[in-house]
Amino acid sequence: MTVENSVILVGQSIASGLVLGSIYALIALGFSLIYNVSGILNIAQGEFVVLGGMTAIWLTAMGVPVPVTFILAIAAGVVSGLLVERLLVIPRKKSTFPIWLCLTMAAGIAYKGLARIFWGVEPITLNSPVPGAFKLSEVVIPRQSLLIMSVILLLVVFLWFFLTRTLTGKALRAVRDTPEGASLVGIDPNGMVILSFAISAAVGALGGILIAPITMMSYAGGEFFLASGIAAAIVGGMGSVLGAFVGGYIIGLSEQLAAGLISPLFKSAIAMIIIIVVLAIKPLGLFGKPTVK
Repeated sequence: MTVENSVILVGQSIASGLVLGSIYALIALGFSLIYNVSGILNIAQGEFVVLGGMTAIWLTAMGVPVPVTFILAIAAGVVSGLLVERLLVIPRKKSTFPIWLCLTMAAGIAYKGLARIFWGVEPITLNSPVPGAFKLSEVVIPRQSLLIMSVILLLVVFLWFFLTRTLTGKALRAVRDTPEGASLVGIDPNGMVILSFAISAAVGALGGILIAPITMMSYAGGEFFLASGIAAAIVGGMGSVLGAFVGGYIIGLSEQLAAGLISPLFKSAIAMIIIIVVLAIKPLGLFGKPTVK
């Protein structure tokens, strides 16, 4: 391989890695938001991504305008998230972490089964609202990829501002740190958990809508989104918005560079290697902080 070809390969791998990192970061944000408030690791988060993407594809096929499709697909994700919270979390709010894992895993399996019944088993895709691509030298960057990266940047800034600069955001963080103290100052812990599930599901559904034009959506795709989102959240620090963002890009870029420069077979192992290295140095992740007791 010539030097010129190597440079092109690296450039294309970086461009693909940024898009993949954006997707991972979006999914990790969903995990982190719920964990930040309730300490629950929501295994059904990957299904919210699938639900958002599949709903958008279905509505588009019915001729629903794109703006309305976006709103309805995100609303479907929010309703699904609230159902998990209402039916599983609130009735068992004193449960332990392993029980939460089992309950949310059961919810994910249920959603997967419903998606299979409703949409079938064949993978489907969505036509991009921003077709075409830019060409930077020999590196091709689809416009949809730029849209995904722009949305994740805006979303991270918005969530950071919301969690750190607004009363509601500070209340969400207070419930996670000191739930009893939050109750004493008039904060409703149950209400904050509801809000966290709603926002998390909305973020997941938005991710599915953005991903659908560049990948095939399937009822079984939640498992991939689950694995990649958890990996990014762990590397960045579970519960950290900035950590989810950074962790997603670290894993996305590393996977694409490893696949392009070493071997595609190495791609599946790189996330685990990064997790091991990061946790060996920082057990709580790059931006993780110990929970206040």
